[in-house]
Amino acid sequence: MGMVFDVLEEEYLKALYVQHDRKPPFVHDLLTLARGIGERYPALARVSADCERLTPFGTVTRYPGSIMEPGLAHMPQVTAWMENIRSVVRSCLNLGLE
Repeated sequence: MGMVFDVLEEEYLKALYVQHDRKPPFVHDLLTLARGIGERYPALARVSADCERLTPFGTVTRYPGSIMEPGLAHMPQVTAWMENIRSVVRSCLNLGLE
């Protein structure tokens, strides 16, 4: 599970750029992505804190040597952040619920 902490949320956020013929930035920081397209999607402000909290969980699996050690105790909160971000971005994309 650790290897996919924020990949889906990142791709959803980048889809918002593509929807407006904009090239998404080559970053993994969810907050940077959300802020970069936020002028078109004010609803993203509701998940900015979740984006900021979730990003370190994604980068820890991408970049070896991180001092962060996510464990099972983190999973309920991480899952809630992921679901919240997904829900808002899917709404922005007019995709509805899964």
